[in-house]
Amino acid sequence: MPRPRVKRLAAVSPCRILLAFGGGLILAILLLAPLDVWQQRRDTLDSAGDNLANLSRAFADEIDQIFFSTDIVLQKIGQAIGQAAADDRTATARRIVAESQAMISLLPVTEFVVVGADGTLLASTSGDHGAAERAAHRDQGKALLDQLRNDIGDAPEIAGPTREAGEANWSLPVLRRIATPAGDFAGIVVAKLNLDYFVHKFRRIKLSDGSALTLLRGDGLLLSRYPAVDALIGRSFAHTDLFDDHLPTASEGTFQTTSPVDQAPRLVSYAALPRHRLVVVLSVDEHTLLLPWRQQSLRVALIAIAASAAIGWLTVFVTGQVRLRENARDALLDSLEKLRRAESRYRQVIDSTSEGYWLIDPDTGLTLEVNDALCRMLGCRRDELVGHSPFEFANAWNAKTLREQMSGVLSADHRSYEVTLTRKDGSAVATQFNATTLRETDGTPAAAFALVTDISGRARYEEALVQARIAAERANLAKSEFLATMSHELRTPLNVIMGFSELIRDQHLDGRQIGRAGEYAGDILEAGRHLLDLITDILDIAKIESGRMDIEPVWSDLPHVIDAALRLCSERAKVHRVELRAQLAPKLPPIWADGRAIRQILFNLLSNSIKFTPAGGRITVDASVRDNGAVVLSVADTGCGIPATKLSSVFQPFEQADNRFNRAAGGTGLGLSLVKGLVELHGGTVAIVSAPGQGTRVTLTFPAPTAATAAKSSSKSAAAVAAG
Repeated sequence: MPRPRVKRLAAVSPCRILLAFGGGLILAILLLAPLDVWQQRRDTLDSAGDNLANLSRAFADEIDQIFFSTDIVLQKIGQAIGQAAADDRTATARRIVAESQAMISLLPVTEFVVVGADGTLLASTSGDHGAAERAAHRDQGKALLDQLRNDIGDAPEIAGPTREAGEANWSLPVLRRIATPAGDFAGIVVAKLNLDYFVHKFRRIKLSDGSALTLLRGDGLLLSRYPAVDALIGRSFAHTDLFDDHLPTASEGTFQTTSPVDQAPRLVSYAALPRHRLVVVLSVDEHTLLLPWRQQSLRVALIAIAASAAIGWLTVFVTGQVRLRENARDALLDSLEKLRRAESRYRQVIDSTSEGYWLIDPDTGLTLEVNDALCRMLGCRRDELVGHSPFEFANAWNAKTLREQMSGVLSADHRSYEVTLTRKDGSAVATQFNATTLRETDGTPAAAFALVTDISGRARYEEALVQARIAAERANLAKSEFLATMSHELRTPLNVIMGFSELIRDQHLDGRQIGRAGEYAGDILEAGRHLLDLITDILDIAKIESGRMDIEPVWSDLPHVIDAALRLCSERAKVHRVELRAQLAPKLPPIWADGRAIRQILFNLLSNSIKFTPAGGRITVDASVRDNGAVVLSVADTGCGIPATKLSSVFQPFEQADNRFNRAAGGTGLGLSLVKGLVELHGGTVAIVSAPGQGTRVTLTFPAPTAATAAKSSSKSAAAVAAG
């Protein structure tokens, strides 16, 4: 617990704390000094590495230019000789080589040599054809000649360094293939570079002690080195860190390694010349390189020791002074403990509340403190809120509202208002701010404090209540309209039944009326049937809505069902002078459906169309089969049509498209609702297309029977056969 920990700290002697501090400071100095020394060592190596990299790159550029210039001369000589006729090639070679004599003074070239395709010496700037020819027939010359015979690469070939017997200088043959215009091999042209030139050039550069500059071929063969070591010329360094680890990944760089020559640790910088397959390597001995660092390290060590001694003396001196302040320290610790506990309680209170806590600086407008509830509310971390303005979490309109309300809080001390904030993920959250101004003792504002409540749920609940109320009012209105219609539809046949029944009962019929008693009974029967139909429709809709309506599908002949429905409505159509027409696709298959339900569906649709189609109009029944086996029925009329605003509600049991037309034509408005329910019981769908003055088309789609349906059909057929 925090309280006992403070007591233990208070029991510790301040002198011990001070001694521990002084000892820790001395220890830190003694630890940091070596770290600083080590960092200086790394900085020295890094700086030296950068310098080496710049020098190696500069040397590489200069050497690359020398080889490039030499290769240009070789290409010109080779082109001139290759274009000459075969019998004139020797003369051309000697003439071109003689003309190239002047290039020897401009390039570190000791000799130009031209050798024919058969190895015969054609020309040499040295004039000693015998010696040159012997050189051309050496094993190395033969191997290069055979190599260049089939090598048509763009880069020149660089042979290994050579030194003639009795000569002190090393030379480096650079060869170019001579090709005829047709591409045939015509020989080689050789330029012997004086490797001593590079040694002298390197010598003029002021390198530090222990440095070495080396020119290597791309396969690791050492060509030249300064300081010069003859034993290393022509030696392969292919299996070293440079060629194994560094060159394969980067064309230039700096690394530390143990020298394969003297086994000393060295800092190496290299730069590759891809055009001529060469590598320039500049290295320096680390012992020599780090000599200034060692001297600096000694100074740092002396300073650290002196500082440690001074701190030790000062610690002892101050320890005596601290003894006089023990009482003051204890009082201060008690005050700090009380403050810490108060802050802890304060933090627990704000973090335990379910409402957001937002403390804002009144001068800068930036957030000073928040709690976890506010972080969860806005989907942010604490550090994403502290130090940021609350206006960042609102759009322009809400930010303006928030700014105005906060200004009002600073002047009125308290204010409650609603504002919409934006979460980190971009979603909006409706909140209520209960803001208060915290003031200093002199009355100046110290902070603006707000409790933020997420009222999104309340807003959604209120919206849901509004929508529910609207839906209830709409349903109540629909039911009221339905009851008003039903009262008319029910009273009409009941009045007929009651009126004619009273006439027959009271025997108030005269002679003429007695003769019409049978007609009156027929009217009573027709009114009763009409009333029964109304009640049946209502009961069917109630069954469908409660899920208690059952159908008994069988294989039915669709044309026969349609014809029966047309005959049933034909008399009514004649009365209204409306034409009934059927357009059936050929070879309609049987439909798996409840025949009574299909007739009811068609009867309701035809009855509606007859009601709302003026005299002279036409009603068409279409039937077809889709590729997937679904059966499509449609009933289209040329009647008054339905407004677009009513199309979405015509299938509702308590909705009618237009009460004016319904009352004029009669009916309860239950027909389409019953149609929809019966079609959906078959797994089908209903679609309606209509417009005022353009008629109405109702399309019914019945799905193709499944394998389970076929199996069920087979079992029913078998049962029927067995019963028969």
